[in-house]
Amino acid sequence: MSLMYPQRPARYVWFGSGRRRGYGMARAGMALAGVALIGVGVLLASARLSPSSELYAAEPDERVDSVELATRSGDVRVRVGSGDSVRVEQRVSYWWGAPGPGYEVRDGTLLLEDCGRFCGADYDVVVPDGVTVTGAVRSGDVELTGVAGIELRARSGAVTGRDVTGPVRVTSRSGDIDLDLAEPADVAAEARSGDVTLSVPDARYRVDGSSRSGERRIEIPTEPDAEHDLTLDTRSGTVTVRPATAP
Repeated sequence: MSLMYPQRPARYVWFGSGRRRGYGMARAGMALAGVALIGVGVLLASARLSPSSELYAAEPDERVDSVELATRSGDVRVRVGSGDSVRVEQRVSYWWGAPGPGYEVRDGTLLLEDCGRFCGADYDVVVPDGVTVTGAVRSGDVELTGVAGIELRARSGAVTGRDVTGPVRVTSRSGDIDLDLAEPADVAAEARSGDVTLSVPDARYRVDGSSRSGERRIEIPTEPDAEHDLTLDTRSGTVTVRPATAP
C-alpha cells in the first residue's frame, strides 16, 4: 500500500533579492547624505549672504593734526566740527568674525584702516579745524568737509571735497572728483574714468591738463602767470571749472 502525502505549495526563491534590497537601502542612505550636504551648503551660503554688523565709537584724547586713510572697502566721511574734540564711528559688516576697531592715533595722525578680508568698514569722523587728509582708498566713496588739505589716491569710488581751505592732490581710477574750495589754493586732480568738477573762489588761476575723451569747460578767467595752479586731467570724462558762487 502506497502512502499519500499532501502536496505542499511550491516556494520560489529569487536569487539576488537580498542584494537588491541592500542596494536600495544604500541608495536611500546616499540620498539622505546628499540632502544633509545641501542643507549645510544652504546654511553656509546664507551666512555669507547675510553679514553681521558692529558699531565702534571713540573720542580719542590725543591731539590729531591729520587723518590718514588706508581702507579697502567702505565709505569714509571726515568733517570739521565746531570744537577741538575728535570723534570716530566705525561700522563694520563682516562674515566670519568681528574684526574689532580699525582706528588709532599715532604721533598726531588718526589712522583709519580696513578690517581685513570678508569685511567692510564705513567711517564717520569729526575732527578739529586745520586737519589735513591723506592716504589711499581701494573701494568706496570719500567725502571730506572743511579740511585744510587733501592728498588722496582712490581706486574705485567718488571723491568729494567741500569747503576745502588748502592744497588738493587727488587721483581716481574709477570715479568722479568733485571739489569746492573755500580759499584759493593749488589743485591737482586726475580721473582715469570719471568727471573732474572744481569750484573756486575769486582769485588768479592758471589751468593746465588734458582730456583724452571728454569736454573741458573752463568758466573762469585764466592767466599764464597766475598765483595758483589748477592741473586737471581726465582720460574719459569732463573737466569743469566754475566760480564758487555759481549754482
